[in-house]
Amino acid sequence: MNEAKKEKLKKALNESGLLAPGDSCLDVVESNYYRALLGPLAGRWLAGKAYFTQEKFIWQGWGDDIVIPYSQIRQLEKGFAVIWPIAVKITYQDDKLCTKKFSMMGRQKWLDLLSDKAKVPCP
Repeated sequence: MNEAKKEKLKKALNESGLLAPGDSCLDVVESNYYRALLGPLAGRWLAGKAYFTQEKFIWQGWGDDIVIPYSQIRQLEKGFAVIWPIAVKITYQDDKLCTKKFSMMGRQKWLDLLSDKAKVPCP
């Protein structure tokens, strides 16, 4: 994604109110989120964008906003998006332990960033 497009997306994140005062967007990547419908094997992929800020991971797409503060991340795993090895599984502690799955090209770069910010080992 070119820099002009990244800047436009970062501006949209600011305008949406998901970026807290004092936080800043580090990077953004095209991403898909796996919404499980009937367990882990029956669901669908939703297109969106993954934002990496100083304080949290944010995914936006198709009316969904998923916000995961790095301080809540407990585990990071590699996974598959259908047959492609591009998925990232994020397990975090909200009211309960939750796991969300996202596909991102260049997965290792994003895992390294998440690992560094969350202080969780990267697979």
